[in-house]
Amino acid sequence: MPTANDLIYQAALKLGAIGTGEALTASESADSLSILNSMLEYMGVNPQLIYHVVQNTHSWPAATQSQTIGVGGDIDMSWPVTIEDGTYYRDVHNIDSQVVVLQDRASFDGIASKTDQTTFPLYMFYDRAYPLGTINVYPIPSTPITLFLNTWQPLQSFTIGTEALALPPGYQWMIEHNLAVHLQPVFSMPVPAPVMAEANSSRRTIAQNNDIPIMPGTEVAYVLNGRGRSDIEAGV
Repeated sequence: MPTANDLIYQAALKLGAIGTGEALTASESADSLSILNSMLEYMGVNPQLIYHVVQNTHSWPAATQSQTIGVGGDIDMSWPVTIEDGTYYRDVHNIDSQVVVLQDRASFDGIASKTDQTTFPLYMFYDRAYPLGTINVYPIPSTPITLFLNTWQPLQSFTIGTEALALPPGYQWMIEHNLAVHLQPVFSMPVPAPVMAEANSSRRTIAQNNDIPIMPGTEVAYVLNGRGRSDIEAGV
């Protein structure tokens, strides 16, 4: 598994900032680590580059319309970037019911009678307040059920340069080339054309492998591109 220092070294090498076997200065290493973490954090909110959707289970009490989510919340877990379609509920009889994840507050606010109760919620809206978000559902479950929650799993960040990162195939190559692009301000050097081309090409390859269409012309600037969503008004 590559460490942060490995990724930074390879990126600086591709940029031409150092030669083979040369080392970065302490300040260059610190700046590069900060940029690497910022880049990984931004990749973590980009649906084109997410490589892992995690499913967690949580108890949802009866007669409860909303629960907070995040570290220390009702659902105590890392604050999720977003909730994915495919999230569902299961009752005590092991019957499952998928919930429609609404992507805007207006759709949820447009529900006239939010106090209705039934066995399973039909709709869910995630208010992404940070550090504690709120999951709202309709109708309200009349009995205790279990939530199977699908959320994006972002790439980790590094606290020290020797920390390792487990990556699926292709991600190390993509990160090294895109990091080389983003390290340009640290070293005040132009990005070689082959490195820029490979940064864009590798990102497209990862997006295609994740089976998510990439927007044309985005180049190195990462552009958020939402997945297809259900629409409560259209009934799809």
